Amino acid sequence: MKKKQKNPIILLSLLLLGGMTLGSCMDDNYDLGDIDGTVAFGSDEGITLPGNNSTAEIMLSDILDIDESDCITTLENGDYVFFKKGDDVEPARPFIDRIRITKQSATDIPQKVGPDSEPADLSLLADGATISGTAGSIEKEINIFDYRGDKPESVVDLHEVDIDGNVTLNITFNSNLQAFLTKFSSFDICFPAYMTLKSVSRGTVVGNTIVLGEIPTAEPLVIEAVVDKLNFGVATSGDNELKIDGEQVVLKGEVVIKATYPDFVKGNGDITDMQIQGVTNISNIDIVSARGLFNPSIDIDDVGDVLITDVPDFLDDPEVDININDPQITLNINSNMDVDGFVDGTLTAFFKDGTQKSVTVNDIEIPRQTNSKILICRQPKTLPYEDYTQVKVVSNLSDLIKTIPEKISFKANAQADATKQSSFMLGYSDYLITTGYKFEAKLALDAGSVFIYNDTIDGWNADLEDIDLAKNAKVKVTFDVTNNVPAKIDLEVFPVDINGNDLNTAQKALFEVKNPATVGAGSTKDVTVEILQKEANAFSQLDGIRIRAKITSLDATPLNNTTQTIKLENITATLVGKVVIEDKKD
Repeated sequence: MKKKQKNPIILLSLLLLGGMTLGSCMDDNYDLGDIDGTVAFGSDEGITLPGNNSTAEIMLSDILDIDESDCITTLENGDYVFFKKGDDVEPARPFIDRIRITKQSATDIPQKVGPDSEPADLSLLADGATISGTAGSIEKEINIFDYRGDKPESVVDLHEVDIDGNVTLNITFNSNLQAFLTKFSSFDICFPAYMTLKSVSRGTVVGNTIVLGEIPTAEPLVIEAVVDKLNFGVATSGDNELKIDGEQVVLKGEVVIKATYPDFVKGNGDITDMQIQGVTNISNIDIVSARGLFNPSIDIDDVGDVLITDVPDFLDDPEVDININDPQITLNINSNMDVDGFVDGTLTAFFKDGTQKSVTVNDIEIPRQTNSKILICRQPKTLPYEDYTQVKVVSNLSDLIKTIPEKISFKANAQADATKQSSFMLGYSDYLITTGYKFEAKLALDAGSVFIYNDTIDGWNADLEDIDLAKNAKVKVTFDVTNNVPAKIDLEVFPVDINGNDLNTAQKALFEVKNPATVGAGSTKDVTVEILQKEANAFSQLDGIRIRAKITSLDATPLNNTTQTIKLENITATLVGKVVIEDKKD
């Protein structure tokens, strides 16, 4: 017959929640070589290990095992915070192309100066003599033009625009005019009132007018000017018209000369056919920037995802139902565009079981040329609130993390505010609207919030597989629990095999587990756990126990690692029942 040595004290030590090493009061080696047949030893009183064993206070971080999580962080005061930052997002680049206004038609109009008929006494005057009473002035159009261009859909209205356009004027005086008039006392060239000029090659610019002063008639007049601005707010009349007509920008007008001259002198020519002839050339006009109403596309439809990984076990259970007291989302929107806007957003949580939960946040303001910091929160705040530019209250925000999702996404519908006057550079490609957001919530749970803590104590099977305990044998563990966590704790214990599977199933239960009672917040409770073997040799399959704690919050006190602890004291473990040794003969 083979001899086998058994070590029940090792068994008892392993059964003591976490394998705590405790001293023994009995001999732990038995030589059974002289025993023939099947025998049992032990008693109904059991074998008890020494009591008065205690742990130090267990910090909340040890209980919840969250130090290694990338979604839980600890503040300096010990409060726990759920924190995740959204992914980097490609910035929106609002853009409106330049508006090109091109010539549809332009007509140069020669204008007559002087009398329609020859003066009665002209023939009596000597050449070069002054013809009294002929001094006067002229105000006549020398060019009529019509320019048009397509208006982008994003341009709602225009008030004043900066343009890139040039004007060239070639003005000549016919020989008859040169024979009777040697100079003009003043000579102005006027463009429509809605047009402002700059950089004139001759004379000076006053608004829409080129002022030349006194000019001789003996040589042509060549003038180049740059068109600076067009003002849609200036009242127009006659052939002068600047407007948006449907989807077109219409630019119509006339170029007018205003001149004064002294008395004519008798010359060799026809005094009734003195003419000013002009050729006016206005280049294509590009609107490069404008003040008006604009609705450029702001493509920030997908603000990005918050991916949630390394979720602590106590938050990653189907039964978790947490109602975070004050979750907060900080949304940063930085715009270098001189246009106000707003965002309607949808936050969606995606869960492991394929379900989704969404909340909406409407009318988030995007102020022009501002780095905005928007707080989206569940609890109302008193403004001003820290350094936030806007606070949006969403009462059901905590619905997103009643259970911890795999990710949270933020889809945004952004629009420019086309009701407010603003400035926009057309054809400019460096407008940027950058966005980013972070999700954070102190783990301060409303009353009734539930999270789950699971822990497994295993590794027993190597010592149990060769020990046969009688059918009604049991392990009994008792200890005192002091709960300094602001929650009640309901404990359950499940026997597990070497693969971590429950040994008590719906089909068959190998053990009867007597579960401990609830441990209230701020209280000390005597806890007893009993695992009874219902079938012979069932302990040979047992590798340990899984402890499941259902933790129910009592109020909105934040979970804190420095002030909230659990302590176990007076731990004892007793093996009650008979160890059966079966003779195994060669």
